[in-house]
Amino acid sequence: MLSHLQLSTLRLRKLLEPDARLIEHKGWEWMGHDWWYEGIGFTWFGRLEREPSRTAAFELSLSELSADQLAVLSSALAFPINHGMSLPELTALLGKPVSSEQFVPDRKSYDFQVSSESGYMVSATIQKGSGLIHVSALAADLV
Repeated sequence: MLSHLQLSTLRLRKLLEPDARLIEHKGWEWMGHDWWYEGIGFTWFGRLEREPSRTAAFELSLSELSADQLAVLSSALAFPINHGMSLPELTALLGKPVSSEQFVPDRKSYDFQVSSESGYMVSATIQKGSGLIHVSALAADLV
C-alpha cells in the first residue's frame, strides 16, 4: 500500500474517466471524523475537513466499479485487490485479520492492521458465494 504521503495527493476525480459521475461535499461523518467526500455511492476518497488537502482514507464498493476502474484504482493505490477474492487470498495480502464482524447472514467483515511504511486499518467484506465485495482503508493514526 502507499505511504500516507503518497495517498494524500490522490484524487478520485483524476483517476476515473471524465464521465464518471463523481460528487464532492463536506460533512461526511465516518469513523469518528468529518470528511470531504469525493465519490460515487459507496466508493469514495476522503479528506479530513480539518486537512482538506490530504486524502487519508478510501472505500471501494467493488460492484460499483467496472473491471477497468478497479484496475486503475488498485494500481494507483498500490493495493492489488480484485472483486471476489477469498479470505485466504486477502490474508496472504494483508496478514491475519485482527477482528471480524457479521451484521447480516450472507457477509462478514474482517479488519486488518496493515503495517507498511505507514500503517492502515483495512476492513474487507466478503459475501458468501461472491467473495470480496467491499474494502475500506483508513490511516491507522485516525482510528
